[in-house]
Amino acid sequence: MNEDSMGTAEAVLDKGEGQLKKFFDDVEDLIRRVTPNKDEAVSRVRNRLESSIHSARRTTERGMRQAVDASSSAARAADGYAHRNPWTVIGITAAVGLALGSLLARRR
Repeated sequence: MNEDSMGTAEAVLDKGEGQLKKFFDDVEDLIRRVTPNKDEAVSRVRNRLESSIHSARRTTERGMRQAVDASSSAARAADGYAHRNPWTVIGITAAVGLALGSLLARRR
């Protein structure tokens, strides 16, 4: 797998993390602004919400990292297979192309 592919996967992860961070930051800011009340019950609810948001943020970030790692690993494996077995890949690609061409030609 080349560096461009890894860079692209990292860029997607960074963009997703940035968007999620902004979302979670906005939700936390909204909670703080909506609940400046000194009522103990409201404070408990706010604390639970903040805890839930923090947990969701960690889980989401971990899930995104795992998804990028898994897709990068799969891409590396496919790239390695293609380099070790180029003629097999060419044959499979040709067979798939012929099958699709045949199916598309029948429809006309």
